[in-house]
Amino acid sequence: MKPMMTIRCRRGRRLWPNAALAMAAILTLCSLGLGQSTSRPATGDAPTIVRVGLFVLDVDAIDSAQQSFAANVYIEAQWMDPRLAHDGGVIKRPLIDVWHPRLQLLNQQKLFATFPEAVEVMGNGEVIYRQRYWGNFSQPLRLHKFPFDHQVLTIQVVPGGYTPSEVEIAPLSEASGRMSGISPSFSVADWAVVKWDVQASPIVLIPGREGMSSLLFSLEMTRESAYYIIKVILPLCMIVAMSWVSFWIDPDEVSVNVSVAITSVLTIVAYRFSIGETLPKIAYLTRMDAFTLAAMFLVFLAVIQVVVNSMLVKRGHKQIAQRFDRAARLAYPAGFACMLVWTLFLM
Repeated sequence: MKPMMTIRCRRGRRLWPNAALAMAAILTLCSLGLGQSTSRPATGDAPTIVRVGLFVLDVDAIDSAQQSFAANVYIEAQWMDPRLAHDGGVIKRPLIDVWHPRLQLLNQQKLFATFPEAVEVMGNGEVIYRQRYWGNFSQPLRLHKFPFDHQVLTIQVVPGGYTPSEVEIAPLSEASGRMSGISPSFSVADWAVVKWDVQASPIVLIPGREGMSSLLFSLEMTRESAYYIIKVILPLCMIVAMSWVSFWIDPDEVSVNVSVAITSVLTIVAYRFSIGETLPKIAYLTRMDAFTLAAMFLVFLAVIQVVVNSMLVKRGHKQIAQRFDRAARLAYPAGFACMLVWTLFLM
């Protein structure tokens, strides 16, 4: 009697008692519709249209130093697959059992999905996929005008592995009753929403190669600068003004004048380091950088003047030192005011 054929794995373990039985099992799976995940719906030469909507539920934080933001988003996708048409109502099926566009959030860093990976199939073959994500997104930020800057946060949805001739991404229309949008308010405290927009935007990831269709959701935000005005700018202004006290102290009091000026310099340096922790290591000056550097320069000039006045007093030119002090009482505040306007508002 002829022995029964077997299929073995690399280690020789028996998997199926007969090759014919294995082939029958594969054909059975395909007949159940599981093979649909490997081919897209037949639409002739036209691409499969996938309509996508994205709703930003919340923005938790915008990290300028890490060039990223944390958001809570809801995504909904809809496409037609006539092969799934049926006479019943809404049918729920696992995502892996049907063809899907393998949607990816292009600038995601670390995301957590909260909904099951499933779709709803309507009687006419319409497939609806819903998912909610929470996590971090990368976002290059232009910080030249910090802390009075505006930033555009983006989330880009692309079909993984499909060219524009195969899958085309389009926004959900308002007529369908499902569309993109944002929540009325966000958790992030130091930013305010200006406007948002969503549009189909083709993208080329590798120069010289064919790109892919995508949906670009953009959210324009403006930084609430009141925090930096109250906690940083006003204290720095008072520290700079503190260095001017030496102009009202008798030039003979050299030790007092020097201690006041040097204390102002050290305090500004400490503020400079604390501000630097909120920003990445960028190669250009922000408005805040220019302001702090200009403040340090003015305080340094005050230290130089204190030293010059002490030398004049030692050489018997106290009256000249006093004239320098009287002139500085007007020149330094005027120069500081001009510097403040230029660095914070005109740069």
